[in-house]
Amino acid sequence: MSRRNDYFAAIDTASGQRHTYSVRLKEGKGNGHFALLKSIEYKRKGLPQADAYEAVGFKRDARDFAIAAKILKHINVKSIRLLTDNADKMASLTEQGIDVAGIKKME
Repeated sequence: MSRRNDYFAAIDTASGQRHTYSVRLKEGKGNGHFALLKSIEYKRKGLPQADAYEAVGFKRDARDFAIAAKILKHINVKSIRLLTDNADKMASLTEQGIDVAGIKKME
């Protein structure tokens, strides 16, 4: 699995301690491994992954960050910092009641 498919959150607890959790979302921008395999031909032709998914009949990005928010709420996390290139994660998590204290782009 690539680092790009991970959702990382650094969490400050009530005691002031910092913990790091990694919540792995479904492979393939939420479309799953079947879509990833079907799209290989288009990736080899040079299409970006999202375009390759569309070429074989899947959504460009089918991820649902509400699942990550539910996991974070379950372990009583109220505020996070994200390591991501995807601004939609912040918006989705905020909509689900998670405070996103900051974002650091992946290098």
